[in-house]
Amino acid sequence: MKQTFRFLLFIMLVGILSGCTVLSSGSSANNGGSDNNGGSAGGGDNKEKRTISRTAALNALYDNTTLGEVHLTFTDEQWNTLVSNSNKKVTATDGNGNTKSWTVYDKTLYSSCDFVYKKGDKTYTMSNIGIKNRGNTSFRAPQNSSGDYQQAHFKLKFNKNVDDTEHHLERAAKAMNLKYMLSDASYVQEVYCYDLFKRFGVLTAPRCSYSKLYIKVGSKDEAYFGMYKSIESIDKQYLKERVAAGVFKGDDGNLWKCLYQSDGRADMNSTSSILFGVDTASHTPVYSLKTNEDDETTKAKAITQFKTFISNLKSKSGDEFKSWIASAFDVDGFLKALAVDVACGMWDDIWRNFNNYYFYFDTDGKAHFVPYDYDNSLGAPNDGLMQHPAEQNPLEWGTDNAVLVKKILDVDEYLTKYKQYLADLASDDKEYLTLSASQSRINAWYALIEQYCDTSTYDADWHASKDGASDWSMTKGKPSSLYNFLTDENNYFTLRCDAINDAVNPPSVDVVGYEESGDDVIFTFDPDMYDLGGISMAEHTDDLYIKGEFNVWGNSSWDDVKVIYHFIQSDNVWTLTLSNNYAQQGVQFKYWLDDGSDDGKWIGAKERKDEYALPASYGTDNFILQY
Repeated sequence: MKQTFRFLLFIMLVGILSGCTVLSSGSSANNGGSDNNGGSAGGGDNKEKRTISRTAALNALYDNTTLGEVHLTFTDEQWNTLVSNSNKKVTATDGNGNTKSWTVYDKTLYSSCDFVYKKGDKTYTMSNIGIKNRGNTSFRAPQNSSGDYQQAHFKLKFNKNVDDTEHHLERAAKAMNLKYMLSDASYVQEVYCYDLFKRFGVLTAPRCSYSKLYIKVGSKDEAYFGMYKSIESIDKQYLKERVAAGVFKGDDGNLWKCLYQSDGRADMNSTSSILFGVDTASHTPVYSLKTNEDDETTKAKAITQFKTFISNLKSKSGDEFKSWIASAFDVDGFLKALAVDVACGMWDDIWRNFNNYYFYFDTDGKAHFVPYDYDNSLGAPNDGLMQHPAEQNPLEWGTDNAVLVKKILDVDEYLTKYKQYLADLASDDKEYLTLSASQSRINAWYALIEQYCDTSTYDADWHASKDGASDWSMTKGKPSSLYNFLTDENNYFTLRCDAINDAVNPPSVDVVGYEESGDDVIFTFDPDMYDLGGISMAEHTDDLYIKGEFNVWGNSSWDDVKVIYHFIQSDNVWTLTLSNNYAQQGVQFKYWLDDGSDDGKWIGAKERKDEYALPASYGTDNFILQY
């Protein structure tokens, strides 16, 4: 009996002592110890286990309803190393190690600094973390040749120089990306996109929130570096959280970063070995392995796995393809992500520019798509790739060279699902992309950040206005804000929802009816839908001529018309007979109204009567007949 009592007393004492330890650790959350939930905040005794889930921890760290604050403290030597590293160039090589005729920045070099992160009522402190500059075309040093500070993108790696059990945030994040608002006068483009991914249930997308950034160098006063985006790093910790959240099966799979690089495009059209590898000082491959990359055997297996996926993607068709892709790839997750991607007008993506995504082969072999890098979004145009993104047809966003997108959307079932996701995003009944829902979120963010958007202590010539998408890549004299976010005129969200709804729920076509006859399709339509100045069409001519071979227009000169078809009129019912080789679903064309003189003209959408008007996103001069 005494032994039993002593044993129970021992258990009680252990419990009491354990409870005291947790309380002691929790009370040091603002002094570099563990947080009040038992998760480590860096420094001190970091052996305590996290008592909240990884998902809850990361949601708190990247909560975009609260403003973070990052303080980076450098010695003079550490800062000079960071700046020197950021200006260091090496001779470029290709994937086979062959020297190229240009130089590139060495993006592998880290410096060190001390780190403080304030979020909500918590403060996290770490010493001697790793820091480097990051970016592709936006890569630059944080100090120019004149000694002036300038904003740059940073990668913080908390465990770069110290045992990784001691440096982390909430035992859930061992790295963080800091991006400044490059070309984003609105301060919201990328934050909005990642927020929409989360709202729409795309759980592979990284988290993102706002943070003020302060930098202190040596004995100089601490400088405010401006408003930054804190973005979740896509790495081993990211994989572990997605496993805990049920998104992935395991965290030991092969993670790839996929970019448009000098060796080619990330369009999954080639299995050339030159495209696959790991980052070096002189070379960034198109497909860059981010896990299992240190061992030659695991690296070779990962490359073989990705190449096999691409080979199957290209070679399989029909039912065989559908069966294979359903087992080899998270198609539904991809379609959801693609719908958000296109709704957000992101042209620097897998479909349009073959760029900016991660691909994860899970431990069960199934691949998953991870969207990434959304600063070219919400109407930011590009002369060579995408003008007027808000009005673009979301079903024709990219090209057939994006083989993964093309092959999947060629499957009727998947195309229907993609359209449904687009419709959901643009629906007035759901608070995703609509103007009122978008403005509500943006206004809440502005209330959070606008008093801190001062640009006096750093180079910020990009920042001109907070309402509207940037025009940074336009060269044709477009206005400084092509689209607005907060005002009704030329509003991105209104125009984008209209374009989506027009595509997935198209308006009634002009054709009154059609029938198939042998190898032909015979159309009938009503000419009275066009405003011809009160003169009926029959008074001009008995023939209407189609210009261009459907969507491929000929030159403007009548003599250069490539193909001419004839409408036949009888009792004011007009018919057009076309070979079914040409009369395919979705074709569009316009016609010439010829009165026998030189005064004839092309008739387009702008001549329609009000009751037959097409949505504004269809343009004013294009097609008059759609099948």
